[in-house]
Amino acid sequence: MRSVPGGAGDDCETFPTLTYGGPDPISGGVTQGGFSTEIVVDRHFAYALPAALDPAGAAPLLCAGITTWSPLRRFGAGPETTVGVVGLGGLGHVAVKFAHALGAETVVLTRSEDKADAAKALGADDVVVTRDEQALAAQARRFDLLLDTTGHPMDLAPYLAALDVDGTYVLAGIPPARLDIDPMSLVVGEKRIAGTGSGGVPATREMLDVAAEHGITADVEVVGPDELPTAMDRLGRGDVRFRFVVEVGR
Repeated sequence: MRSVPGGAGDDCETFPTLTYGGPDPISGGVTQGGFSTEIVVDRHFAYALPAALDPAGAAPLLCAGITTWSPLRRFGAGPETTVGVVGLGGLGHVAVKFAHALGAETVVLTRSEDKADAAKALGADDVVVTRDEQALAAQARRFDLLLDTTGHPMDLAPYLAALDVDGTYVLAGIPPARLDIDPMSLVVGEKRIAGTGSGGVPATREMLDVAAEHGITADVEVVGPDELPTAMDRLGRGDVRFRFVVEVGR
């Protein structure tokens, strides 16, 4: 493991310095991320913005983009694979774009029937409305990879049944409660449940390159600082498709 000059610790086992809301090991205080008037970052952790990408649409790629890109790459999303994206929100809509760009058959699994058209416009080949228990049961052994972007507690049994042999269910969202699963749902078919957080520097640079090649950005609504209270209220109600971006100088 490589030591990084100016880093918070000697190796990657040390908790990382977060760009927002974390202790600053160099100057003290709390990091403010994009709300800073200025920021100094070690060059190892800086990324060039591809000229092809709009800055507002590219900004969420450093969060939602790498969070979904990493498991898609790690677990082999690509041609001749079927990827299911559970949830079509801030994470899910970017996951759909990347899975489609990687050449996977891309399916959105959502509780909201009114998101079907949006899912297809983002690149989904199919949409499964999970409120329909029969429709969900009909997906048995369809998916090589299921990427759960919701963070909501749910019965995993029908989703694990939807995995093919050697399939993987990845938690990109973090449920607020413990998982309750039948061990046989993993043993039969040699399936697995995995977690994912973000991604390192090489993966992030690769993600940005692929985004530039395919014209992938997050779908955003740009707001000014004075609009934040309204934006946060709308966010709490799920009234955003699919990300707010704050333009500080606006």
